[in-house]
Amino acid sequence: MDFCDNKTVAEYVRPTNSSDSAVNIKLWYSYSCPFLLFACFVSVLLNGFLVVLRKSPLIRNTPIIVISLNLATTDGLASLFTVFGITVNSYLPVVYGIEFNKCWLLVLEILRLSAFVASVLHLLALTWLHYQGIVNPLQHRASTLTAQLTFLRVK
Repeated sequence: MDFCDNKTVAEYVRPTNSSDSAVNIKLWYSYSCPFLLFACFVSVLLNGFLVVLRKSPLIRNTPIIVISLNLATTDGLASLFTVFGITVNSYLPVVYGIEFNKCWLLVLEILRLSAFVASVLHLLALTWLHYQGIVNPLQHRASTLTAQLTFLRVK
């Protein structure tokens, strides 16, 4: 099973009965992919704005804020890799007939899925912090306050 040869052709693009289905797929991709790319670029810009605001002195460094800003970073990376994935895997091969090496496409998918898994793990950590704050509100408050006081003493 060789994933890195350039001779493989996507079966979903090949027309079944007539050339009308290939034209319909090309038309569908030519309109839907730019819309998805625009949505991903907006996501990258908004998450990038949150990352830039991270250094603001007005933002307190609570664990929930830190994990939320890390989540914004990983979401921005996931959106950026999704832009590359849609462009290289879907838009260029179907609309313009440009094929790429399968090894690089697999590396891109690994990066995209790694960013997605990192986002999911950040969400899991965020839900754990919220759960601890709901179940043990006084202990949760004391632990975050103690961590902040320790940080201030070290500084």
